[in-house]
Order: sequence, then structure tokens, then C-alpha cells
Amino acid sequence: MANNSFGICKYLIVLLFIFLSAPHLSLSSLEEEEEDIHDLLPKYLLPRGVIPKNVESYTLSPSSGDFFIKLTGPYELEIGNKHSKVWYQKEIRGNIRKRVMSELSGIEVAVRYGRCPVTRIIMMPQYRQVLFDWRCCKSDLEAFSAADFEKVRLSSNRTSKTTAFMSKSVV
Repeated sequence: MANNSFGICKYLIVLLFIFLSAPHLSLSSLEEEEEDIHDLLPKYLLPRGVIPKNVESYTLSPSSGDFFIKLTGPYELEIGNKHSKVWYQKEIRGNIRKRVMSELSGIEVAVRYGRCPVTRIIMMPQYRQVLFDWRCCKSDLEAFSAADFEKVRLSSNRTSKTTAFMSKSVV
């Protein structure tokens, strides 16, 4: 009889051990580290550096491609040999699919007469270029070398006298 009690105790101890270990095991498998937005961009065939390093948080709907990126502040990047400037607001919204970020808000490019909102960013692999489609009074494209966006850069929080962005089109 004592031998039977000892067997039941061993059985209960094993069950208790499994019970206590199971939540830890299931939690650890659920606690996946959130993937960095810059690591997701190549999955959409876009260069990692098209978004500056200063990302505080982001959300992405895999089904629709809609995204929201929150930066630590508004920033500017100087890009390429032409020393072109791209401004990033603190909040960037848009839609992402293979080689294209569209319906963008929160990104602007420098033009001769000020800043214009970027509506799309398109990767052109055959030309090794990244195109910024901006619209002020007409649609226009600004082409940059894809090499300018291969590395994720910490953007500067230097902005012109203001961080305000153009809210209406220049006609």
C-alpha cells in the first residue's frame, strides 16, 4: 500500500512540474520579439533606409498593407550627391506593397520653391533607383540612387526655422 502511495506522489509531482512549466513554455512561444520596421522593408522589396532610424513605434496591417510609423520627432535627411533633403514628420501613414509605399502622409521633399508632400515611394530595381513621387502643382518624381537608402541612418532633427509642413499645394 505504501508503495502505491509513493507511485501516486511521484505521479502528482510530475503533473505539478508539467503544469507549472506549461504556462512558461506557452508564454515564451507567444512572446516573439517585435520585428523592426527596417527589417520588414526588404520583404516588400524596399531598401531599409527609406525610413530613418528614429522609429519609436509602428503598426502594420499585413492584410491591407496600411501602416502607421511614429518617429521620436520630426527629422530631415540629406540624400545623395545632390544634397537633396527629405523631411519626415513625427507621424507617417501610408500603404505598403511590393516595391511601393503609397497614400503617404508625413514625408516631404525639397523643391526649388519650398517643400512638397511625397505621395509615393517607388523602388525601381532595374535602374537601382528609389523614386519619390511628390505633388504640388503637378506630379513630379525625384530619383535617388538606391545605394543612398541601403543603410538605416539616424536622421537629423535640424529643420528649417519651423517643423511645420506645407498644408496646401503651391499653384
